[in-house]
Amino acid sequence: MLLAHATRYASPALIALAFSRLWTLNRACEIQLATAALGLARVISGEVAARCSRDALQFDPRHGAGQDVLDALLRQVDRIDPSYRT
Repeated sequence: MLLAHATRYASPALIALAFSRLWTLNRACEIQLATAALGLARVISGEVAARCSRDALQFDPRHGAGQDVLDALLRQVDRIDPSYRT
């Protein structure tokens, strides 16, 4: 949460982790919308759902969680318009 007039600080590792979590959430929403367009949902077991959640949350900040993807995205933005950095 960001509050008006509050000091904000985030380490690069936290930014990459937040990015990876937001990207995962966005992708899950895209998949859910695409699946909803196919008709009735198929029920999956709790075991499969738990395994999917565990796999989706495997990002570990000690191993650069999402840093490579964030770096690639920033390179793309730099090529399009590097003025965002100023």
